[in-house]
Amino acid sequence: MSLQNNFSQTSPFGKITLLVVLMMVGVVIALLVLVGLNLAFFHVPTDVVNHISSSSSAMAINAAKVLQITSQIGLFVLPAFVFAYLTSSSATTGLKLNRRAKLQSAMLVIVITLLAIPFINLLAQWNMDWHLPESWHVVEEWMRRTQDTNDKMITVLAQMNTKTDIVVNVLMMAILPAIGEELIFRGILQPQMIKMTRNAHLGIILTAVIFSAFHLQFLGFFSRAILGIIFGYLFYYSKNIRYPMIAHFVNNMFALGLIMVFGTKLEETNFENPYDTTTIAIAIITFGLSIALFWFTNTQFKKETEQVETI
Repeated sequence: MSLQNNFSQTSPFGKITLLVVLMMVGVVIALLVLVGLNLAFFHVPTDVVNHISSSSSAMAINAAKVLQITSQIGLFVLPAFVFAYLTSSSATTGLKLNRRAKLQSAMLVIVITLLAIPFINLLAQWNMDWHLPESWHVVEEWMRRTQDTNDKMITVLAQMNTKTDIVVNVLMMAILPAIGEELIFRGILQPQMIKMTRNAHLGIILTAVIFSAFHLQFLGFFSRAILGIIFGYLFYYSKNIRYPMIAHFVNNMFALGLIMVFGTKLEETNFENPYDTTTIAIAIITFGLSIALFWFTNTQFKKETEQVETI
């Protein structure tokens, strides 16, 4: 008996529950695969991989990269396609992968993303300086320790000494997150949140908040939430998951490109004062241009949707 499309009539809450279960199963499968790979190739203690640092061996760093890649596939990509299989007649249709991105619209999406980045980065820098009330100091300390651990791990993993390192890092930090996270959060979760709230804007915002919280990097919470909102509206108006994937890839690739140019100690260099009026003005102006260009691009999205519906 085939399970395909068996859950198509399930309620939005039921589908979200199904998604969570599939993601949990995906994590278990990924862990089993990782244990097998470690026993076969790396022979690295698990705690070494989880606490990777600049002093770690090349084998441990490679094992950590395999952990990141396998985890992303198990947590995001695999559950997304299984979910689409269980809830629709076609996985590609269920995930809105059945339409190609138009070159003109894709280029506009790239420009929209690049124009938004200065404001997103500025907000992230402000977020780093925000403090919780004194009564929440234990929570804030935990958040900053978590952020510091994540930053150190990214710094180590982002080192690119060979062409292979560059290819692996682009896959690990740009391609897989853009595909997997957009399939889960925009392709699956966002439509269900919109149905549950019966409000497109509220559904998009709530999905973006969940998307940001899921990363467990709370000192960049608001900037990542804004990114999630941008990705959400790109998907909502285009009805094509490829556009938020492109935007997500551009954002991550921009950060990775800065590391390629300036090195992994980029965060230790202050290129600008986040409280300088000129910096703030530039960030607001470019973000305003990004929003304006988005509304222009929305016209392109409508034309594409109408063309598909008339075929």
